[in-house]
Amino acid sequence: MEPYFLWNGVDSREMGLVVTAPPAQVFPTERLRQVSVPGRQGSLNTLAGSGEYETYIKSIGIGNRRRVDAQTLAAWLRGRGTLILSTEPDFAYDARVLKEAQLARSFQRVFAGTVSFSVQPGKSRVPPESPIIVNTTHTPIYNPGDLPARPIYELHGMGLMELRLSPSDTYSTVTVDPTGQDRPIGLTGAVIDSDAMTVTTLDGTESLTEITNVLNNGIQGLWIPPHGTVYVDLVDQEEDPNGYTSQVVVTPRWRWL
Repeated sequence: MEPYFLWNGVDSREMGLVVTAPPAQVFPTERLRQVSVPGRQGSLNTLAGSGEYETYIKSIGIGNRRRVDAQTLAAWLRGRGTLILSTEPDFAYDARVLKEAQLARSFQRVFAGTVSFSVQPGKSRVPPESPIIVNTTHTPIYNPGDLPARPIYELHGMGLMELRLSPSDTYSTVTVDPTGQDRPIGLTGAVIDSDAMTVTTLDGTESLTEITNVLNNGIQGLWIPPHGTVYVDLVDQEEDPNGYTSQVVVTPRWRWL
């Protein structure tokens, strides 16, 4: 099959380009912290944190199959977006054009060059995984990815809402209480983005971050470890009939190296 790439949903073949050199299969490197120790030769390299990786470069060799409009090409190959490669059609990269396409004439109307992308570590599935609906207590969720997942948790319920995540016998708990009272009124749900570390109302119009009580490991404690299982527990009506979480919708955002 002829190699190609998709940039923000546009196929390189539709733009009149030929992929002459697909990018190499490379993996991100772990982020290191260099510490100078008095009396020690060189530096001490330590991991900056578990699951932290550096951005890396994917360069694609391109040419033209027909006359290519330079301005149209330049307008397309810029900025930040989603990169999908024909060599990995089941994955999408969060990338930014690092170096615009540089096309040089090689023969009459034939041009060749490269375009380089700065790629964020952690690629996602194509198509994206379906949300996970949790409406029973102690529901297991398994992370099939290679990196810690940073899900979005959409809580539905009344008043005081609490999300408990248990990887083993320890809990990470997020409590949303907009009034500070035992029976808050008027809140029907909340959205916890464990990557952006924000908490908002369901419609996203109001921030609840300042009125959210985060225990143990903070919102980072709601990340799901790679190839690990966590259990989602809900505050049900038996625990608090006037303030409970009836359902959680989890957008998992699994990531692979």
